[in-house]
Amino acid sequence: AQAALHHTRANVLHRLGRDVDALGAHDQAAALGLGDADARYNRGNVLQTLGRLDEALQSYRAALALDSTHALALYDLARLRWRLGDAQPDAELIEVTRNHPDSAVAPAVHGHLLWRAGRPAEAAQAYRDALSRSAGDPRLHDGLARCLVRCGAFEEGLSQVSEGLAGAGVGGVVGRCVAWHGGCWATPAKPG
Repeated sequence: AQAALHHTRANVLHRLGRDVDALGAHDQAAALGLGDADARYNRGNVLQTLGRLDEALQSYRAALALDSTHALALYDLARLRWRLGDAQPDAELIEVTRNHPDSAVAPAVHGHLLWRAGRPAEAAQAYRDALSRSAGDPRLHDGLARCLVRCGAFEEGLSQVSEGLAGAGVGGVVGRCVAWHGGCWATPAKPG
């Protein structure tokens, strides 16, 4: 219980902008045995904010070693690698897609990253791949529709919007419950 409390304390301190204290709280949680993927991921965010980018990369990779389909760790690792000019920033996404052929998480995250990188045609293909694994997911239809419209395929984009609306009652991305929050994939908060 103490480890979880230190983890929560670290997350609150990070949101308050007290990142040095947050890192200390993450370290206390780890010393007490908390080593789950979310804890490693959150520690990576603090390290990234502190400008300790190599350590942030290691922390995101540690999260993925524990949960290879951790959507946020996949997203932030690839985004940070792109920021650092890595020639293969999406290598982990491709590997997760290969190792988890039924999971839509990695192709969905890959689609979003490609969209943000200004590569809508490639993003559309990633969203199609995700939809083949999680048919009817409205968030995936929305992402694909945006890409298609950007590429000038308006009718096909409108068709994807219609399919997304038809599937609005369908659950989220297969493999890990993720939701669209403010322009990035996020794991919803666990109920109190």
